[in-house]
Amino acid sequence: MDADIVLAVVPEASNEFIRDGLIDDPYPEFKKGLGGDGVPSQMVTTDNLDNQWVNQNTALGLIAGAGGIPWCIDEMPGDPDCFIGLDATRDPDTGQHLGASANVVLADGTVFVSKTQRLQSGETFDESAIRDVIKDVQREFVRREGESPSHVIVHRDGRLFEDEAAIREPFADAGIEMDILDIRKSGAPRIATKRNDEFRIEQKGRLFVSSTDDHGFVATTGAPEFTDDHGLGTPRTLHVVRRAGDTSMLTLLEQVYWLSEVHVGSAGRSVRLPITTYYADRCAEHARKGYLVQGELVEGVPYI
Repeated sequence: MDADIVLAVVPEASNEFIRDGLIDDPYPEFKKGLGGDGVPSQMVTTDNLDNQWVNQNTALGLIAGAGGIPWCIDEMPGDPDCFIGLDATRDPDTGQHLGASANVVLADGTVFVSKTQRLQSGETFDESAIRDVIKDVQREFVRREGESPSHVIVHRDGRLFEDEAAIREPFADAGIEMDILDIRKSGAPRIATKRNDEFRIEQKGRLFVSSTDDHGFVATTGAPEFTDDHGLGTPRTLHVVRRAGDTSMLTLLEQVYWLSEVHVGSAGRSVRLPITTYYADRCAEHARKGYLVQGELVEGVPYI
């Protein structure tokens, strides 16, 4: 198909013909067919055609899916050339690892390239699977930029692997400085401000750095995006743990915050996670559903 991107209008999943089994839901069929041809797509349901908020986000999805850049970060704290977000593809029924996904985000928050690699039958999920994916995206960086990055910061979703040295070893010979962080969303404390003996929604962007400078917390959600009137409760922070590298924790937390602000799929809301791990998760999920071709480099952001 000779198209940069496809916009399709589909019935909502609750449509009576879909519900009664008279027709299949066209959404997954379109996504699989177009994704198999490497054509990004955006779907909008008929009941949302007059929804201005949905239309704004759909327009942003079209721009991002086709490789456009609606906005970026003016000045990223620190001196990274790029960030690599890592996530594992898991079977939703068994919880077993099916593969690894990675995306490269440039220092200005622009998504450079993504890839999902499926494990072969009987193959175990270990550091080599992650290392291979990082090598692939690093080679693509060199091919396009003409030189290897000198400083890479890796964000991994939770505790994705245990042996950081095994990940860093192949890149040390190339003179690549590497920081590795855990981005943990579970178990992190909530944040609030107390006024007149009442807890209120805190402004997002608040940072807490441990005295040992090896971990910290960052509030990526909160006021002014939502307030006490929304009734959503006090937001949870993200727990960021440095596993390797020498960059100060304050700088790393600031980077995580700004990367949560550049989600290109919404005109009015940021996301809780930095787009490094958030997009790696979305990429892995789309590949698992068959909406992306496994093992191929993905340009743009067709998975939001």
